[in-house]
Order: sequence, then C-alpha cells, then structure tokens
Amino acid sequence: MTGSFRIEPLVGDWYLVGDKTFEVVALDADDATIEIQHGDGSIEEVEADDWAQWVASGDLSETDPPDDYVESYDAEDDVTALPPARFENEGSLRAGGLDGLDLFDA
Repeated sequence: MTGSFRIEPLVGDWYLVGDKTFEVVALDADDATIEIQHGDGSIEEVEADDWAQWVASGDLSETDPPDDYVESYDAEDDVTALPPARFENEGSLRAGGLDGLDLFDA
C-alpha cells in the first residue's frame, strides 16, 4: 500500500493499540490532548503527539466496542431533558375572582 493512511481521533469511535481497546470521549485542542475511556471504564488522557506516533508506527487501528462494554454515563453529554410538568386540570389552578375581597378594609 502506498501513501500514508491517517487515523483521526473521533469522539465516540473505538480504537485498538496493542491489546488495549478504548473509546475517544473528548478532544482538547488547546491542550493537544485526547481523553480516552477503556472498556473497563477507566479514563486516560493521551497527548496528541502520542496518538501521531501510534498512527505513524501502524500500532493504532479502528475497532468495534468490546462485547462486555457498558456505555458510561456523562452528565454533560445528557441532552435529554424532562418536559415541563403538566397538570391534568390546569383550569383548577387559576386564581379565583376577587369577589368578597374588601380592598379598603383596614
């Protein structure tokens, strides 16, 4: 195969280096780091230079998540929100009229 094959880190994609399988969970361009999460849930931060070395040496490949992987939960990624609370009979929540109220009673 001629030419260079480049593997870019993409959040949500799985990769394999040696016998270690991991998912990219965050990219930080300012710090030039890649946050990865292994199948066992442990988090690690990888320098972009290390990623480039894995690619150049051919040690890095794309892969599928492990069979026993349980998706982690990250509150920052949770974009689902509960709808506003609705009441069955909203009409009963309206204030009554001002009948019987004496505004000049001191």
